[in-house]
Amino acid sequence: MLSVPQGTTVDNVLEILGIPAAEMKQTFVNGLYQQGDYVLQDKERVAIFPPIAGGWLRSMSPRTQLLG
Repeated sequence: MLSVPQGTTVDNVLEILGIPAAEMKQTFVNGLYQQGDYVLQDKERVAIFPPIAGGWLRSMSPRTQLLG
């Protein structure tokens, strides 16, 4: 658990953890998507997700077929 001062934003948490905000794809607070400027409230949980090989359908070559 990380204790932060009142008025801390999601981006502030990333900074505290040494994670560049530009490297994060999505952040969730209590299971809901939030922008970096969201101000955290007492006892909230933050989940941070980096981009993970996104856009796989668009990046597939025309010769690749989906198997179902």
